[in-house]
Amino acid sequence: MGGGRGGMGPRGPPRPLRPFEKVDREKVCPFLLRVFPCEGGHHRESEFISINSVPSGEVHLYTWSDATFSEISNLLRNVNESMRVPGVRLSYAVVAPNHQGQFHGREVAVLNPQGGDGQLTLGQVGLEPGDFLDVAVFTRRRNHF
Repeated sequence: MGGGRGGMGPRGPPRPLRPFEKVDREKVCPFLLRVFPCEGGHHRESEFISINSVPSGEVHLYTWSDATFSEISNLLRNVNESMRVPGVRLSYAVVAPNHQGQFHGREVAVLNPQGGDGQLTLGQVGLEPGDFLDVAVFTRRRNHF
């Protein structure tokens, strides 16, 4: 899967987005989203062995399928200091098991100082409850991009 740390690589051909579906957050219960930030690149797929054997540094967020990547980024900035650095670029990958139980990731969104995919929602990129979200954090002080 390529990437800064040997992790998930570029998006490749874009998958069609699913239609946007607004969630009534007063009536629909949020789901647990397990997020794995990683400075310098994505985690390697091989680091996701099972739902109980995952990379360290996991962050738990409770959210809905209509949450945007900007919204997720703002929540993560509250708990991850490296994401508050001016000029930070964030690359999001959905990590989920295939039919054989092996985890595979695909980059679905990138946020950078010039904009990016911030208005895309988790549901639009196909994230399902139970999937993981891997976040590569690229800062100007540590990484060149």
